[in-house]
Amino acid sequence: MKKLDQESVSLPLLMDYQIEHLWRCPYRLQKAEQRQNRRQSWDWEHHVQYAIGHALSEYYHLRPEVRNEIPLQYMLEKWWPKRPDGFESVTHYWEMKSQITAGIYKVGNSNQDLGVPVLLYEQFRTPIPDLAIELSVIIQAMWQQADQGQPMLVQKYLVSYHEAVVEAYRHLVTVFCHYAFGQLPSSIEVFCLLENRRLTFFTHRQSLNQAMDYVALLRDSLKDVQRNSRECQCASCVSRRMSYLNRVESAGEGPGRLLS
Repeated sequence: MKKLDQESVSLPLLMDYQIEHLWRCPYRLQKAEQRQNRRQSWDWEHHVQYAIGHALSEYYHLRPEVRNEIPLQYMLEKWWPKRPDGFESVTHYWEMKSQITAGIYKVGNSNQDLGVPVLLYEQFRTPIPDLAIELSVIIQAMWQQADQGQPMLVQKYLVSYHEAVVEAYRHLVTVFCHYAFGQLPSSIEVFCLLENRRLTFFTHRQSLNQAMDYVALLRDSLKDVQRNSRECQCASCVSRRMSYLNRVESAGEGPGRLLS
């Protein structure tokens, strides 16, 4: 991981969490308009993402031999919201729990032979001098396999599939890993738990060129996107904006480190 210097500190900051919020907002507004006769609350997705994150983090902090004795679904049960507050209905609460449980079961099966992650739910910042920005990315899980020459596998876990969010994340991670770790991830996997779906992207030199172009366009259009987002005053968008501002204020100065 490269250390931040005085010049990089003044670079505009681009955060993956911020981009994910902005890209989701139009989708949420469209769906809300289609459900005029139902509760217009999306708080359930915040609750579910919180439960998923804590369940996976706690589970993968365990030693592999211990994990073999504890189904990942049990961890989800521990963190799942105890009340249906914020869900569209009690029925929706149980439907989401059933579908997310099936999705997280697939995550556990897919990762069964991966061992111990080298990174787990850590936030990193690194300068991207070629784009004149500083990039912040949350690595939910990164794995390295010695028997395959130490390739990096980066994983992200989403409540549901959003094409724009997935596209943005894989490009941001590609650029970030190149500058932060000096190499591209061998692959990027995105689990969409509601759809019980796993998307896998393999990276190569051309992937970096495409990702750099994407992030450059993202940087240039961010001001317009932010302005459009601020016009939305739904509870979800207001909550996310407040959360983002709090994260910026509390972000550390130094970059993260690989787990030993």
